[in-house]
Amino acid sequence: MNPKINPKATYSLLLICASTLFLHACSSDDKNANSTFDEAPASINFLHEPDNIYTEDFPLWRFVVDGDGYNLANISAIDIEFPHAMVLQKGTSFGVIDAGQEDLPYARHIAAGILHAHDFTHIEDRVWSVEADESVYLNRATFDGSGFSLDASYRRQGAVFTEIAYGSNANQVWLYNEADHTLGALMPNSEVDAEHWRFYVLDDDIDIVDLTVEGSHLMVTYHYQGSLRVNVFDAAGDGLQVIESWEIVGYPNKVATDASFLPDGRMLVSFEGLEENLYLVAKHEPEPSVSPLAPVGELTLDHFLDFNTAITQPSGFAPRSDGSWFVLTDQREVFIVKSDFSVIEHQGHVSFDGIACIQGCTEGIATVDDNHFLVITDSATVGYFSVQAQGYQRESQFALEISVGDRFSGIAFDPIRQFIYVINDDDNENTQDALYTFDYSDGFSLVSRVFVNGGAANVSPYDAQGISFENDQLFIVSEAFTQVLVLNLQGEVEYTLGFNREDVEEASDIAIYNGRVYIPSDNEDGEPAPSVGVYFFP
Repeated sequence: MNPKINPKATYSLLLICASTLFLHACSSDDKNANSTFDEAPASINFLHEPDNIYTEDFPLWRFVVDGDGYNLANISAIDIEFPHAMVLQKGTSFGVIDAGQEDLPYARHIAAGILHAHDFTHIEDRVWSVEADESVYLNRATFDGSGFSLDASYRRQGAVFTEIAYGSNANQVWLYNEADHTLGALMPNSEVDAEHWRFYVLDDDIDIVDLTVEGSHLMVTYHYQGSLRVNVFDAAGDGLQVIESWEIVGYPNKVATDASFLPDGRMLVSFEGLEENLYLVAKHEPEPSVSPLAPVGELTLDHFLDFNTAITQPSGFAPRSDGSWFVLTDQREVFIVKSDFSVIEHQGHVSFDGIACIQGCTEGIATVDDNHFLVITDSATVGYFSVQAQGYQRESQFALEISVGDRFSGIAFDPIRQFIYVINDDDNENTQDALYTFDYSDGFSLVSRVFVNGGAANVSPYDAQGISFENDQLFIVSEAFTQVLVLNLQGEVEYTLGFNREDVEEASDIAIYNGRVYIPSDNEDGEPAPSVGVYFFP
């Protein structure tokens, strides 16, 4: 039988264990403990101008469904233990999204003990939770079908705890008390059976959404005057000092219910509502204002071509001999479209063996011939695919020999030498970008790895978003600057070409076809369909 937690029995036990002024801990064997707390709450300088901006990276809500085939609705709390994301629909359901699999499967779990939680945090086999009342619960999670069992409870009379986070480094439980609008830290100490509390008074117009602890840092997500923000505090000492702050933009009319952090720095944010309620957001890197290399000329816009509205978030494209195009999206889709990009002739998904290729994994595509193409992932796995009557078939797959940490956002094919070219897209000014050449005819063996050489100019901030081969030159479109870099096959920048920033919003690739330059724009969920700018060379 699955164990059940009786709220009334738990509350009675807490009353026995609690004095009128002090908070006591009650374990499952009714062991009492002493408590102390600071005599007066401290103040924090909470409000800071955002240092960074976070924007939408992936609309997770579109791709995750419950056991009945519906999108997850009314999400109240989330927590990430990568690659798993735990989702609580208060009073209704508790489940886990497996981000390690391509189709993002969701599985319900028995949630006795935390189903009525307002917030929770999962650490290995334990779950700390709060239920918007005076108590803090420590549960044991098994995930073997038996649900959660209560290990201990803590209570502060008159409190209404709505947010919780646990820091294992300092053995601290951080809490938001809605009753007196304070942020507090509970420090359970198993050696002396005592707890210590300290509290910080918050500004009146702050609405706390989430607390997260990473090492010695406390991250607080909150609403402030219509904006959604995050403060990163240094919580190593006795006080709290803001060391970084950012704003999450793009959701002006939404109310966030919770947030959690991925190992790569992205955030998962849940919002109120039946749909459009679960998004990944990522840091938006500011663009340098001055290009290190002056362009020798400007591309002249000829016309625009609009993608079919079924094509969203294109990450790469490549021409075929008859004027049609392969188009790759962030969702692992490959379309064959006519020359005007509006008519879809063929479509399907690509997949990779042994790789959880989820949103944003597929980064570039290159034509081998009209019936075969290459797709590269951001982790430098290349798949060789053939066009079938229905969809596509992976004929082979190779893991490129690269340096640790290099990631890629495009691929180019040289049909004469049978070489492929990739360039890493690190935009760190202190990291020198590298051009890789591989022999397609020899199992993608490494031919060379050379640093991109801009002469006296530092080209590392350019952040390559696409690469194309034409007449023994490589054309690379920059995300950071509205420029095209033209390289020789030894990685030396021969010259750059500029184009109007207003023409293409977030260039995602580049192709040279019939003497014209094609540059597609990217788009995010809910934005207008992207287009392709077609340019004349100067």
